[in-house]
Amino acid sequence: MSNTLWSQANHTLTLIGQQNPNGEHIKALHDDPLTDLVQAIMNGSLPDRDAVRKFYGLGPLVLEMIILTVDFSKSLEQMIIAGNYDWKNDDLTTKCFPIAGEGVVEYEARLIHPNRTVTSEDAVDLIKKEDGENPWEPAKVEHLLAFGAAYPEEQR
Repeated sequence: MSNTLWSQANHTLTLIGQQNPNGEHIKALHDDPLTDLVQAIMNGSLPDRDAVRKFYGLGPLVLEMIILTVDFSKSLEQMIIAGNYDWKNDDLTTKCFPIAGEGVVEYEARLIHPNRTVTSEDAVDLIKKEDGENPWEPAKVEHLLAFGAAYPEEQR
């Protein structure tokens, strides 16, 4: 198994661990739901996340319009630290993701979920078409990191 796959598997366990399950919870997960979930993912029959959350009696993950505050005096590393992430990708560097801006700036933001698997290009098209009169732009790394710092549970 590749290092990337092991890293992703470890991250999956971290996400489960963040919910602080006890032994009974883990046993319930292993009794069948986990196998069913993997099978649904592999055969492409997993419903969109909102439908899954509704089935489990959980509320939707929709955040309406939110305001994100980006402090451009912070470095990329400081922005990452502010999000208190439990996993770090070594490719997340200023060389790959330069940050340009000055001062503290507020941005209107909205989470848009396509409710299906899409390519990056399709996602950008969906984002821009979300509101024809006021097209949205995809978030830049500084916006994503500001979101993670402001909404730590959502970013997980």
